Amino acid sequence: VDYSKSMESYKMNKKETSNNYEYPTQGLSFPPHVTISRIDIAFFDLIIFLIKLAIASIPAGIILLMFYGLLTGFLGLLGLSALINAIF
Repeated sequence: VDYSKSMESYKMNKKETSNNYEYPTQGLSFPPHVTISRIDIAFFDLIIFLIKLAIASIPAGIILLMFYGLLTGFLGLLGLSALINAIF
């Protein structure tokens, strides 16, 4: 794939001329390295967000426990549980 034409059209349509950053030619529409320097959030809003995050993680934990139970049950039926117990 020839990206030179798309890169040239991007350079021609670029409105900001103050920086000399060239975007990669793999078809990405964002710069590959992003640094977040500051997040401005109120303390109460952060508490609410973390509570919602904890509540939202409960179903994921239940699914992981079910998967672990099925996996260990299947390995137990195959007789591989002794091998797993010996390793861990």
